[in-house]
Amino acid sequence: MRDELMQDLQLCCNLLAPLLLEDPARPALAPLLRRLAAVDAAQLAGEWPLCRLGAEDALETACAQLVDGARLALDQPLLVSRSFHHLFVGPANLAAPPWGSVYTDHEKVRFGESCLDLHLWMRRQGIERLTDETEPADHIGRLLSLLSWIAAQRPGLVEEYLREHVLTWSHHYFELLAPVAQAEGCPLYCAVGMLADELLLSAQERMGLEIRYPRYFM
Repeated sequence: MRDELMQDLQLCCNLLAPLLLEDPARPALAPLLRRLAAVDAAQLAGEWPLCRLGAEDALETACAQLVDGARLALDQPLLVSRSFHHLFVGPANLAAPPWGSVYTDHEKVRFGESCLDLHLWMRRQGIERLTDETEPADHIGRLLSLLSWIAAQRPGLVEEYLREHVLTWSHHYFELLAPVAQAEGCPLYCAVGMLADELLLSAQERMGLEIRYPRYFM
């Protein structure tokens, strides 16, 4: 069961993380978008491995939005690119910034205390940074990429990683992201937010993780 869960985490994170990190107008994301655009949404929902009891209807909706959003990104990449920048990059102030310490640091800054704690934890575990030192490691997309790597290479660290560095703020973030993505009218990011949130909450439930939630400042 544990090995199956690790494989499920890898599969889902490898699908979702690039969509949170990559501008859809760039060629790097095109192969993934083409694969998603060709998928049968109902089949995807039926085969999605991480979903809590009672979330099936929302999962079906999200899978349909994911396929529709991929098709839209292929047909109108600049339109979806604008939504990507509005939600994840800026330059305007973001309603739901994708960095953890923005929520948990009283000054609401990137590279806040929780981000530095993650950097120190990675160093202690001998885990190399996925990006250079100028990029905070607690971007939600990078956290999912790292989760995939840990599940594959260091599965014994998954529970600690989720409990201490991801689940402390991820659900709060996705709750803020949902209405903003909806207002953008972009089905791709509505879907990605729901699926990523459900992925993490399902993993929490399966592992029986108890989370000490911090105070949120945003």
